[in-house]
Amino acid sequence: PSPPPPSPPPPSPPPPLPLMPPPPPSPPPPFLRPMPPANVCAVILSLTDIFSRGEYCNSKHGRNSNQQECEGHKLTWGVRDGAETGRTCIFANDEGTTECKMSDELYICAITPPPSPPPPPTLPPSPSPLLPPPSPPSLP
Repeated sequence: PSPPPPSPPPPSPPPPLPLMPPPPPSPPPPFLRPMPPANVCAVILSLTDIFSRGEYCNSKHGRNSNQQECEGHKLTWGVRDGAETGRTCIFANDEGTTECKMSDELYICAITPPPSPPPPPTLPPSPSPLLPPPSPPSLP
């Protein structure tokens, strides 16, 4: 009998992969998006909310034909943990067709609580009203 054929050499390890830079961090989910600057939020918070009355940006003809009227409105989705969330209305002019529509960007703006009313002025203690002396018990 002939000797077995020599075994093949073990496979060489694969070459090392080139070092790749780490992938960029993924954008935060919409509910964690950073808040717009305070001056932008001041404008957004001053807009008229139409969602609370059952309307959308394009519900009224006047908003579909007038940019200023359109962009003076917003859709407030909710208020939670001191922040308002929603979308603003934006005016689109596409080849002569105008439309007021909801923006693609969700906004989250901190709501500053209204200032507390000042405490009531302290009044000097009022004098106790003078009560007539109790009448003696009536005898039978």
